[in-house]
Amino acid sequence: MLIESDVALGPGAPVSHDEGAADVRVLLAHGEPVRSADKQLNWEGCCRLSLLAGGVLMLEPSATATAQDLALAASGSGLALALEQRSLLALHGSCVAIDGQAVCLLGKSGAGKSTLAAALHAAGHVLVSDAMTAIELGDDGLAYALPGWPVLKLWPNTVDRWGLEAQGTVHAESEKLLCVPSGPRASLHSPVR
Repeated sequence: MLIESDVALGPGAPVSHDEGAADVRVLLAHGEPVRSADKQLNWEGCCRLSLLAGGVLMLEPSATATAQDLALAASGSGLALALEQRSLLALHGSCVAIDGQAVCLLGKSGAGKSTLAAALHAAGHVLVSDAMTAIELGDDGLAYALPGWPVLKLWPNTVDRWGLEAQGTVHAESEKLLCVPSGPRASLHSPVR
């Protein structure tokens, strides 16, 4: 999905450079609260996310929200709402392609999903997604993992172990680092079965 955003979403974001070509538009709400949303989500101390018809995601920032807070809200929970609106399943997990087959790594936060994805990627397997994997049902009745942003969210010791270069932290209160891997990545236009 191509995104047009009022908020800088971070490294690897599939941003649309052609006005009107985006699948999702992320806008900052100014003034009156959004009341006619398809879905709404409150993130305490950050913002209210409102998903409108047509793939418009409105962010109503709290007084204490930082740009990094808003980027995380839009690219995480906000994107999950947009995927759901398109009848896609959003899984909390990473995905790699092994011998052309999608392998989703699911588990609770801190279980090592991203670390295992980084290790498999370092071993030459294709990174499909990290942190969130979108699944779509194809016309053939099979499930396909849709490629996500080419960014891994890793602990510093994992970044050091695999010799990756960090692009910054995931969030001001997180030790995890954002890394754009240099090895094989799935094309944003090619789902993996």
